[in-house]
Amino acid sequence: MIIMNATAMRIFKFIEACKFTFLKIFRSEIIKFQLGKFLYSINLFGNMLSRLIKALLKGEDEFSRELEAIIKEMGIDISDFARKCGVPYSTLYKIIRGQRSPTLGTVRRILSAFKTDEGFLAVIAARHILEETSPFREKIPVRNYPAVNFEEALIMAIRAEKEGAIAIVCAPVLSTTIEKMVDVPVFTMRPKESIIRAVRQAVEKLSLQL
Repeated sequence: MIIMNATAMRIFKFIEACKFTFLKIFRSEIIKFQLGKFLYSINLFGNMLSRLIKALLKGEDEFSRELEAIIKEMGIDISDFARKCGVPYSTLYKIIRGQRSPTLGTVRRILSAFKTDEGFLAVIAARHILEETSPFREKIPVRNYPAVNFEEALIMAIRAEKEGAIAIVCAPVLSTTIEKMVDVPVFTMRPKESIIRAVRQAVEKLSLQL
């Protein structure tokens, strides 16, 4: 057994404290990167979607030219985009070349390719409590995960992370265990605190503006 003197013990504690601080900073940077990537993808695809809609209002030729330009900006070819939006390659090719007019259904599929579901805030609680989060659904990406018991809540936490959650909000009795099971930040709903306030605080700490 190695016996440390007072100086060695202080150095050891300092190193451990530095390591803990580094891990917190490192984790914070990962969160910032995830949020940055998420917000960038929303802004990027939102801009492309807006451009396509404006082009469509000007006419089919303008829509075809804008669609071709956007596909090139995305760094993919027509076949890749066809798979992404679920439109047959031959149909998409003819639309871009101005050899075919797009149907309403085809236009909807093309536009839907610019919607992103990447990244969201997961809230795990009883179903009647989750109803309080409805006012936030139009402002920030929030997904509800109903759970009736402890075991089900843990399953929902793992599922939420796999589905792309960038943070989880849950009750204090769950948070300690869930933190050990997932690699995303976990925020708690304190007793007598509104779930809406808990969601807002989680968003603010993640630097996501409402």
